[in-house]
Amino acid sequence: MKRTLGYNRTRNSAGQSLVEFALAIPFLLVCLIGIIYFGKLFYIKQVIAYAAQEGARAASRLPDLSNSATVDRVRGFSEDGSVTGPDDDSNPSPVYRALAAARLLSGPQGIQGSLPAGARVLVEGALQNSDRVTVTVEYPFGLFFHSQTGNNSGGEVTAVNIAMSAEPEAEPVRFGDFLLRESASAAQEVYQQ
Repeated sequence: MKRTLGYNRTRNSAGQSLVEFALAIPFLLVCLIGIIYFGKLFYIKQVIAYAAQEGARAASRLPDLSNSATVDRVRGFSEDGSVTGPDDDSNPSPVYRALAAARLLSGPQGIQGSLPAGARVLVEGALQNSDRVTVTVEYPFGLFFHSQTGNNSGGEVTAVNIAMSAEPEAEPVRFGDFLLRESASAAQEVYQQ
C-alpha cells in the first residue's frame, strides 16, 4: 500500500509541474520580448541622440553654414537620405560615423550606405545665419522591422497597438513601427562677419 501511494505522488507531481510550466511560459515569453524590445529601443535612441549631439557640435564650429554643401558635410546625407561623400570610415560627417558605428545604415551589415527609408537628418538654423544650430535625427523603429533594409521581417505584422484605456475612443499605444526623434543644439563658435 505504501508503494502505490509513493508512486501516485510522483506521478501527480510531474503533472502539476507541467501545468505550472504551461501557465508560466506565456509570462516568461512576454518578459523576454519586452527585454528585447526595450533594449533595442533604448539602444537606437541613445545612438541617434549621440549622432545629433556630435552633428550639432561639428556644425557649431564651421564658419560657412549658409552653404548647403557644408550642411550636407555635417549631415553626411542629402535631403533624400543618400550618402554624401565617401561611403566608408573616411566620411567626415559625425552623424554618418555614429550611425555606421551602430550599424544603423542601409548598406551591408549596416556599416555603409544611405539612411533607411523614413530616416532623415535635419540641420536647422544653419541657413538662416542664426547664433544657434540644431541637428535633428529621425529614425524609424519597430520590433518586426529591419531598420537597415526598411523591410518587414517576413510576416504581415507591421504594428501592434494596445488599448490602454477602457474608453473606446481612446487612441491605442503603438508598439510597432514609429519614428524616434532626437535633437541637439549648440551655439555658434565661429562667427561670420
